[in-house]
Amino acid sequence: MNKRFRTGSALVLAVLGTVAAQGQTYKATPVWADEFNGTTVNTANWNFDTGNNGGWGNHEWENYQVANATVGGGVLAITARKEYLNGSWQYTSARMKTRNLQDFRFGKVEARIKMPLGRGLWPGFWMLGSNETAARPWPLCGEIDIMEHVNADNVTHATEHWDNGGHVQYGTTGTIPAPTDGYHTYTLTWDTNYIHTFVDGVGYHDFKIAGGVGSTEEFQKRFYILLNLAVGGDFPNVTSIDESKLPGTMYVDYVRVYEEATAPVVNPAVLLEAENANAGHGMLAEATTDAGGGENMGYIDAGDYLKFNVNFPAPGSYNIEYRVASGGTGGTISCDLNGGATALGSTSFGGTGGWQNWTTVSKVVTVPAAGTYDFGVFAQTGGFNLNWVRISKGSVLLQAENANVNNGMVAEACSDAGGGQDMGYVDAGDYLVFNQVTFPTSGSYVIEYRVASGVGGGTVSSDLNAGSIQLGSTTIPGTGSWQNWTTVSRTVNVNAGTYNFGVFAQTGGWNINWVRISKAVSGARETLATTSSNSGPALVLYPNPATDRLALDAPASLLGAALRITDITGRQVWAGTYTGAALDVAALRPGLYTLAVAAPNQPVLVRRFSKE
Repeated sequence: MNKRFRTGSALVLAVLGTVAAQGQTYKATPVWADEFNGTTVNTANWNFDTGNNGGWGNHEWENYQVANATVGGGVLAITARKEYLNGSWQYTSARMKTRNLQDFRFGKVEARIKMPLGRGLWPGFWMLGSNETAARPWPLCGEIDIMEHVNADNVTHATEHWDNGGHVQYGTTGTIPAPTDGYHTYTLTWDTNYIHTFVDGVGYHDFKIAGGVGSTEEFQKRFYILLNLAVGGDFPNVTSIDESKLPGTMYVDYVRVYEEATAPVVNPAVLLEAENANAGHGMLAEATTDAGGGENMGYIDAGDYLKFNVNFPAPGSYNIEYRVASGGTGGTISCDLNGGATALGSTSFGGTGGWQNWTTVSKVVTVPAAGTYDFGVFAQTGGFNLNWVRISKGSVLLQAENANVNNGMVAEACSDAGGGQDMGYVDAGDYLVFNQVTFPTSGSYVIEYRVASGVGGGTVSSDLNAGSIQLGSTTIPGTGSWQNWTTVSRTVNVNAGTYNFGVFAQTGGWNINWVRISKAVSGARETLATTSSNSGPALVLYPNPATDRLALDAPASLLGAALRITDITGRQVWAGTYTGAALDVAALRPGLYTLAVAAPNQPVLVRRFSKE
């Protein structure tokens, strides 16, 4: 119900065509619902548009206000009244929406509604794209009208609006023989290929969106729900309102959203794009500069969440990876099953130096039983962005102190999450060996090392069968202390088989807590957490820790780059331009800092260093 113009439908129909409604199976329990069982509108689900806003793009006659939406007896009532408000506009009503609270992508969206009918009345149950912004206004975000009635007609309207070099729309009407006889059920089913609309279980509108045909890619993204009762406007197209029908009330028994019964199977891994969650609360989609592009979910506050429908084929350990960025101090993220019925634990991470400076953090969790679950991702604290979540089965966690062979390293107490011991006092040439590690299939694996370094870091490598197969080396950065832990990783190719897996110190100066081996996802983003995971020219900081000068071992292509140093809270403490000379850091207080280097047409490079 946003800026509707009833033109161009025949052309769109000729381009897109229609299809017969196809049967789909949905889970019996809604992923989200409002049954209106309280005494007031639930502000965790709904907020309000108020005022007239210049007629809301449709020359509407009403003034929206919160007071015209009430809840009682298990029903929401949105009432239009003949009422002057603030000396202007002679009608009032209400318009409510789930924007920034609950939004969805694909599934079944349904409401049971009793209509007010009369000349000039215009009730609606509809959806708008969650990525609508001032820079991306309607119709670029897309609109899905599940139900619109106008005047005293005996038909219901279903329409999509989008952008294809300008506003276009495609709509169909369905007949309701007795529209005033009580409640009717209005249903939308929506997947990556089609949008189907039903009234009382009878399908009457089919809209093809497969592959973004006709520039319909807007409908592959997340949408939020609106309910409103307009008075007058372009669609009713009347010169007067039948005031004998006022007050007129639109009654809503419930609004429910269901997921499809099918789910992605974690076998061996599944990548869940954050913007494609089945349901969400509070987060907003935005463009991302991370590898692969697309969108991430941002503006995350404590209590925001996403839900995905995921099948876990077997009980046991799974590796959960989160692709995150934080221009502040980081945050804490957790995951759970079925709305928190099974908590799987939380993961904390620090600032990454920018809202688009991405890293991957991970946690091994235990799923108690095989099955299909609502897999929830929950912001215990806010202040970060999320691009994707990857779940992999069959990860092997090798505790360093439990290696079958140890040459030169010394076990010590560890303050990392989980406690226990790490292996320290690592010198060049020291190594660990884990016997009988099985790689079940040939292909790519991710090797993660949990490390800490109170100096300038070092280099670790891995191999199979006493070095007969080399898997390559990984650089370990200085982390600011011997118990300040980070995860670095490398993706390697291994033929199926059982091997003695070795971890070798190419250079020393670091501690190691554990090694995790996970099957990589084919075609997915496979670079995991490092403190300098961004691509670009080689850049090394020295000495690290620094005292009064910090030198950059950098290529000439970085000359003239913008430099920015932030402290551990994300606060900028210094800015300048790279000239090739060492940086004067004498005025910085002792602690851990992040240096960001931004050269034109190159990725932003981020390195951490400590100041003594």
